[in-house]
Amino acid sequence: MRARYLIVDVFTDRPFSGNALAVFPDGHDVPSHLMQKIAREMNLSETTFVTRSSDDSYDVRIFTPSNEMPFAGHPTLGTAWVLRHLGRTSDRTVQRSTAGDTPVSIALDTVWLERAGNVGPDVEDVSFVAHALGVSETDIGFSASQLGMERVMLAPAIADAGLAQLMVPIADSATLASMQPRAEISD
Repeated sequence: MRARYLIVDVFTDRPFSGNALAVFPDGHDVPSHLMQKIAREMNLSETTFVTRSSDDSYDVRIFTPSNEMPFAGHPTLGTAWVLRHLGRTSDRTVQRSTAGDTPVSIALDTVWLERAGNVGPDVEDVSFVAHALGVSETDIGFSASQLGMERVMLAPAIADAGLAQLMVPIADSATLASMQPRAEISD
């Protein structure tokens, strides 16, 4: 079997930085039973297989080295960018995955996705989150007014827009850059 793939760097404008992603734009040529094995061999955080594409939409399967995912942000952005630059989709397209439809817009090298989902409730034990991330409790949370939104305090919460994730608001980029997450934590 032969299959073309591209490796792209998402969330960066420099090669060999950001989040690497393998994209198989002709994933329909890859047998389903090999997709997980290929993703394991690629050993990147995610690998995508485009199983169908047209000017206004594409179908995709997203794999980590160990499992298939219903949705993930950086693979959505990277795959849409690849398809647009190959001339397979327009500037406004819809990604279809097992998590549902995700509208994607592209302007030059800026890619934007929109997904509805659920947030909450807030995580009550902020000290546990701070300890796990290697930061102070005071480093976590800030007012949404700093982002030009209504005055509400942002706090750690579980957000689910196709894949449940803990979202932790950190206002200071220096704190974010200095984080030392702990691999193992205990009570």
